[in-house]
Amino acid sequence: MSPHTIIRGVDVSYYQRKIDFQLMASRGIQRVYMRAAYGLRPDIRFKEYWQASAGVIPQRGAYLYFLASHNPVAQAENLFELVSDAATNNVPMPDQPCVLDVEHNPVDGQANHPGKFKDYQMRLVTCLVRIEELFGLRPLIYTNPSTITQYLHDPDFTQYGLWIANPSEIAPRVPLPWAPGLQRGWQYSFRNRLGPYYGVESLAIDLDLWYE
Repeated sequence: MSPHTIIRGVDVSYYQRKIDFQLMASRGIQRVYMRAAYGLRPDIRFKEYWQASAGVIPQRGAYLYFLASHNPVAQAENLFELVSDAATNNVPMPDQPCVLDVEHNPVDGQANHPGKFKDYQMRLVTCLVRIEELFGLRPLIYTNPSTITQYLHDPDFTQYGLWIANPSEIAPRVPLPWAPGLQRGWQYSFRNRLGPYYGVESLAIDLDLWYE
């Protein structure tokens, strides 16, 4: 892969607590993705982050952590409402495509395990389609190689740009059906101790590279 431009980014949620976006920008961060919701539950810091970063971070986007047990259309519409509510008082809507965070962590519980849903892939597509309808931009998918291999093997998913989470290797491993080397973004570090350097209160922060 020979990208014309590499954009340095981070992704944040309420786990980062207070954020100094001016300091973050001074460290060379050009793009920030902020979690707007966990399923149907708003991220309690999203509106604060969205408004504080306006005019400071050049490129901004919102992401939704998808929960399989929740209505996919309701999750997409809730995302739109949260972003629209934050984009008030001359604070713009996202200039970057929204992202659907597709993964499963122990905190999500067995009720949200993808393996519990025979129509899991259809639920994802339903949510992705509704997000595109609402925002007017085709969303991206954030996920990891294991989830791709187990649950995202349908070639139709490749119509959505891939943001791959793979911090354990020196280059991102991208399983089929996506073509290796054609990912839009790479989360290359998350268990670090660089949070304060980038202006966040938490010790750790997710670091990303974006290819344009």
